[in-house]
Amino acid sequence: CIAETQGSIFTFDSSVDEEVGEVVASTKKCKWLSTRPPERITAICATTVDAKSMYRQAADICTVTCGSCPLPTAISTSAPTASPLSQKRKEDPWANFLYKERVIDDDDTTEPYIVRNCFWLTTYANDYEKRRICQNAQYQLYSRELGLLPASQTCFETCSGYCIQEVPHAQFVGIDDKNEAVVNTCEWLASQVESEIATICNKEIGIESIFRQATEICTDTCNTCLSDDEI
Repeated sequence: CIAETQGSIFTFDSSVDEEVGEVVASTKKCKWLSTRPPERITAICATTVDAKSMYRQAADICTVTCGSCPLPTAISTSAPTASPLSQKRKEDPWANFLYKERVIDDDDTTEPYIVRNCFWLTTYANDYEKRRICQNAQYQLYSRELGLLPASQTCFETCSGYCIQEVPHAQFVGIDDKNEAVVNTCEWLASQVESEIATICNKEIGIESIFRQATEICTDTCNTCLSDDEI
């Protein structure tokens, strides 16, 4: 089953090119599809475009948005152990997180993100939606301007049973030589030498922070998920 990314391209539609007399295909990205209304997503995912194209159908490529892949039988076995700090802190049900990016026009003043809170995630999202929002790469959104994080960081108790898919811009908390909190990205961590990566991934952080540890966020670099098929 193909792992969906926001930049994944699928065959969207077909039309006849009158100049050459051939059926040609048009394409869209999974990021675009994920922002459509639910009924529109269902229709596109169920459509088979009959045209020659180097790209596959939406259901084959946008596997998360289309729900094309079956859920794994044992999600919890692949999740890293929650840090002691996460166990001490209590999740705030009314804390907001970035849910998804909003498609807006250049002259639109609407906020660029759709925001939800942890109460919504635990109460209104079904198990499949909860897994996607907590775990999948497309939902790992950060906004310095809004001061908001993804559900995986904000709703850490609700998301504790899922192994988060690593994205380069994801942020984690560590400690510097002065034993003070410092925030870095998974991209930065992956650029370090192996010995430094191992040290950071294995270090337990006892400093209070809104960010989770490297081993919980940078799951590819720290090798804390079993495989792509098991997360």
